[in-house]
Amino acid sequence: QTSFLDCPQRTKVGPVTIAPPTCVDANTDCDTGDEFAKFKAYVKEVDKSMAEPIKEAKKARLVFERRSCDFRYSEIMNKSPTTSEAFGPHGPMVPGGSYLYELRQWGDQIGKMYRTCTNHPACLNMIDYMREHPEDDMTTGGGHGRSGSKLYNELRMACSVGRSRAPVPNDSPVWCDTTTGLCERKSCRTWWREAHPDLDHPPPWVDDREDYQRLQDACGWIYNTKPSNEDVNKFQKQLDVNAVGLRDEFCEPRWVEGICPDKAKPKMHADCTLNNLWHCRHGLVLPHVDESDDTLNWKESFPERPISAHKASVGPASLLLL
Repeated sequence: QTSFLDCPQRTKVGPVTIAPPTCVDANTDCDTGDEFAKFKAYVKEVDKSMAEPIKEAKKARLVFERRSCDFRYSEIMNKSPTTSEAFGPHGPMVPGGSYLYELRQWGDQIGKMYRTCTNHPACLNMIDYMREHPEDDMTTGGGHGRSGSKLYNELRMACSVGRSRAPVPNDSPVWCDTTTGLCERKSCRTWWREAHPDLDHPPPWVDDREDYQRLQDACGWIYNTKPSNEDVNKFQKQLDVNAVGLRDEFCEPRWVEGICPDKAKPKMHADCTLNNLWHCRHGLVLPHVDESDDTLNWKESFPERPISAHKASVGPASLLLL
């Protein structure tokens, strides 16, 4: 990849001929029927102008959904081990290979779409409004899509997968033939429930990897996210651990093994048997001593009187020799 892969000026963006409704400009709720109808018309026009990047982002998402579910399907349904390995996290990072490759492609397209939006005043205006009023995309039953924005929906789905790290199940088909277009299962979500018959609500497959962070970045683009108390506590505990490590590293000398002496260790005592076969209940354990060392108890047989330097004298004869 190069820095020219996603230059906004290379993406085709159409004009928006409809002015934003008053509620969008004023950043107030488009709660009345007439205002919301104008808002939906404005959103539809923005989507039309951003048709190409939306199309590419959706295409990348669908490929990832199929590939990730194909990987789990191949494992659970005992498909070819070679295929499972190719679709898995250690598979080739090429089209048709690992699902992680398709995950990165999806992240690239989501980032490209958002950067194009930030250079499109009408699109940016809509996203800024939706960030402050996400309820305008919520239905009365708690679902999404009330605003009808395809662009917002792609960002929302990227955020959802990035935050949960749970790509399976999804609504894409499973194990499809690229030649005929036929699929073994029409819905990954339906198959996932069938694969866990003992569970009324089988939990999703959580794939906790840093690769999903690029999708999670979309959450900050469409939501005013604030860390929870639990996240703040975890962050504070991690800071405390890091602070202890930094104090150990920089607040005292760093000893070099083999050059600087080790720190003094406390004395250790143990039961032992001496060379004369006497038993000692509280003997002192000498560190770094090998029992096979035959010089351990060595003594000088002919001790000499110690000579101190300050008592030694130098006579005239010695000076002449020098």
